[in-house]
Amino acid sequence: MTGDPRDEAIAELRKQVETLQRDLDRSRRDKDYLERLKEQGDELRLRVIDELDESRAALQRSKDELEAHIEGRTRELRREILERTEAEERLRQRNTELSAMRDAAEAANRAKTAFLAKMSHELRTPLNAIIGYSELLREEAADKDAAASILPDLDKINQAAQQLISVISDVLDLAKIESGRAEVHLEDFDLPELVRAVEGMILPLARRNGNTLQVTVAAGLARVRCDRAKLRQVLLNLLGNACKFTRDGRISLDVRHEPRDDVDWLMLAVRDTGIGIAQDKLATLFDAFTQADASTASHYGGSGLGLAISREFCRMLGGDIEVTSEPGRGSTFTIALPVTLLASPEERAAKAPDAAARKRRGGTVLVIDDDRTTYELLRRVIERSGYRVHVAASGAEGLRLAEEVRPDIITLDVKMGDMDGWSVLAVLKGDSELSSIPVIMVSMFTDPALARSLGAQGYLTKPIDRASLLEMLSRYCAPAVAK
Repeated sequence: MTGDPRDEAIAELRKQVETLQRDLDRSRRDKDYLERLKEQGDELRLRVIDELDESRAALQRSKDELEAHIEGRTRELRREILERTEAEERLRQRNTELSAMRDAAEAANRAKTAFLAKMSHELRTPLNAIIGYSELLREEAADKDAAASILPDLDKINQAAQQLISVISDVLDLAKIESGRAEVHLEDFDLPELVRAVEGMILPLARRNGNTLQVTVAAGLARVRCDRAKLRQVLLNLLGNACKFTRDGRISLDVRHEPRDDVDWLMLAVRDTGIGIAQDKLATLFDAFTQADASTASHYGGSGLGLAISREFCRMLGGDIEVTSEPGRGSTFTIALPVTLLASPEERAAKAPDAAARKRRGGTVLVIDDDRTTYELLRRVIERSGYRVHVAASGAEGLRLAEEVRPDIITLDVKMGDMDGWSVLAVLKGDSELSSIPVIMVSMFTDPALARSLGAQGYLTKPIDRASLLEMLSRYCAPAVAK
């Protein structure tokens, strides 16, 4: 069925209007949505901008703080660098001053040591004469039944000289130690022989105070390699102290051998029943110029150097000294020294025939010394013991007499004016006809290693101990006249 064309046109227009209305509504909604999006975008942009502004502000604050910190630290570093530079400059100046002070101190120390050595020589020579002549006078006075009052006076002269020579030796030894000039001179020697010589020197001192002296050397100890002079001095120091601080008591020296970790140790213990030492004084006992009590020096005498020197000597030899003590009951000083050579008794016995053969050769001694007091004293001491003696007052005269007399043994002073003892020794040992004559070097200073390296058979230190001299002479020749 067909309708009215106008109605159809109206219906079509209505559809188009509805479509347009829907499009318009959708466009309106889209516009509203876009406006909302725009508003949200503006808010987001503003927030982002605000956050960026805040971040920039925070960064700026951090930057400012960092710059301030860097600037402050830079100032601190500059100040530290300046202070360090100034400190380094002060240190450099101080080092320069200290170096100059050290050089001056070393020069002063060398001058002091040289002065002490010279003064030691100047003092020891007359003291040696005083000691030697007082001993001779005492013997002669005793032989001639002199008045009893003379003998104690001679003893006092001898004791005073011995004390003075001991102080001089201690001061010189300490000066050498402090200046680093003290040296170790190792040599092979007969240990029991050394101990006997020390015993002979100490026995009169022990008896003077009413003490008994007992010396024990363990069986099997014979020749050892050590510094003979230093060991002798340490023993004399310790035994001398024991005698000095003990009255009507007992003093002993025990010598033994103790192996430890493949090393042979020499153990020497000096015991006494004297006044003893308080425990609180033991820590400083080995300090130089120190004595256990202020009243000790005034009552017993002494320089306070002996123990300090003894410990230094023992430490130079690789050992040490220990002490135990109880007031009123006495003290024990124990020396421990590493020994590099211990000869067997068989080796020692094997040397005996040679010594006996030498003793059969006679008893003529040539004394070479340019100090008249010294050589006259040696002449009298040696002649009194039964030897024939020839004296040479210079090195050249000594060589002439050695060629002419052919002595059995020579004592040779090291320090002589025209030709020193070392030069004389070199000539003697370089002469095929004189080289076999035993030579004993005599000096204020200990250098046995040099003496032996140049061919000397022995070495004695001034002031010469009479017992040591005669014992050494007896090794190589017997007295021509029995005494």
